[in-house]
Amino acid sequence: MLVQQLLKTATAALAGAGVEESDLEAELLLRGCLNISRSRLFLLKDQHIDPVLEQRFQKLLSRRCSREPLQYILGSCEFWSLDFYVAPAVLIPRPETEFLLEHAISTLGLERDIPELTVLDLCTGSGVIAVVFAMEFEHAAVTAADYSPAALALVVHLLGLRLLQF
Repeated sequence: MLVQQLLKTATAALAGAGVEESDLEAELLLRGCLNISRSRLFLLKDQHIDPVLEQRFQKLLSRRCSREPLQYILGSCEFWSLDFYVAPAVLIPRPETEFLLEHAISTLGLERDIPELTVLDLCTGSGVIAVVFAMEFEHAAVTAADYSPAALALVVHLLGLRLLQF
């Protein structure tokens, strides 16, 4: 099947399942499956897709048609212009969290080099709050904690850190 045909049928399937922005989500699923950029996908639109890759895509599409969140299927979520790992063990970062961070950073932002700034991110989940604070305030002491070993493993994987368990 041609890539453009696959996208068309996937868009129709997602729309039929009640997924909003079905065309965008079909594209994101296929790009994730093929691990390619948007421009590369556009260049491949008249190419035949490998049957093994098409079968893998159909499995991803089926999961999304069953209303599994796209971010869990792809294993990542954009937040603060960064890609974060996500899985069912953590909540998907929300736009409201970005708003909260923007407010906190603007409140503290008058003095970017606050020498005594300590940030504690309890129930860190995907770690987005801790990571953003660490990026925005490079001298801050940032601690991320979570009760869930699965959530912590995700953050540890993201940051390449060692896991401290108590």
